[in-house]
Amino acid sequence: DIRRVAALARLRTGKAAKGLSILPDDNGEPRWQTLHIALLRAADRKAEADKLTAKVDTTTLTPEEKAMLAK
Repeated sequence: DIRRVAALARLRTGKAAKGLSILPDDNGEPRWQTLHIALLRAADRKAEADKLTAKVDTTTLTPEEKAMLAK
């Protein structure tokens, strides 16, 4: 989905709040949950990010995605 790519671009350019506003539902998919969490953290919404982190199945994540969770 192009909105997820755009949300990732906003995360990387320091516009996390804008990324959150366009991010579609993560559908329980770990890689999109990870992006959602990274956006929340970058938008200073750490408590929400921490709640979601506990729900992510990290076994299918790439090293880059795992690094996004660790921040």
